[in-house]
Amino acid sequence: MTHPIYLRLVAADPLLNLNLLADLPKVGVKGLLLDIPFTDPVAVTPPLEAASDRTLDAGRSVKEALAFIKDVVALGTLDVIVGTVSNLVEARGADVYCQMVADTGAKTLYLADVPMGMRDQPDEPFEAAAQKAGLTLMPACAGTQNTEEIAFAQARADSTKAPLYVTLPATAAGVAALVETLTDNGLRLVDCPVLDEPYNGVAKALETLPHARLLQVEPLMILTDEKLTDDAKLARLESLLALAR
Repeated sequence: MTHPIYLRLVAADPLLNLNLLADLPKVGVKGLLLDIPFTDPVAVTPPLEAASDRTLDAGRSVKEALAFIKDVVALGTLDVIVGTVSNLVEARGADVYCQMVADTGAKTLYLADVPMGMRDQPDEPFEAAAQKAGLTLMPACAGTQNTEEIAFAQARADSTKAPLYVTLPATAAGVAALVETLTDNGLRLVDCPVLDEPYNGVAKALETLPHARLLQVEPLMILTDEKLTDDAKLARLESLLALAR
């Protein structure tokens, strides 16, 4: 079974270049979740946090990150989702910020610290601003939630034709339960763990989950390795992605 592959990277990361990203479809990458760099304590992997810190330390602004995203969208070969945090939105006003994102040409916005899809999450102001700008908000759910909560998140995604961000359970049994719960009505981005030995049991169970994989550890580390040429990065990434498909 072949699964669509998405990567999570940081927009305007000084260790990324547009030419490299333009070649990602050649090794099987379908899309990117590009985060606007942030300092907020959001639950992300250490490599992603380091990439965000590196980008901010390089003096890259929100406008520069959005310009980077616009260039990636303009390639026309990658599905692009913009990731951000709510304080960046609130600092400029939801209407202004969402329009800034829409001006990049991206169609989907993910608020990492406002997980749309939770029943008790007060997300209406963000949702209204996104709709006004022509954006869809990507809801999220945890694969460890009960089936009723996951169904609620899926229904929310399906109603707006948005992708659904799904965090993966840490056990093979949890993945097996998720297989029974997730539908294939739309794009489900399953946030996969690192593809190494401790997760082999989970990786095996994942083979039966017919949904897109979102990777945010090894691919980021490969693509930002200053010791590798772009060709070497792509070769290593291609070998890695063979494990995720």
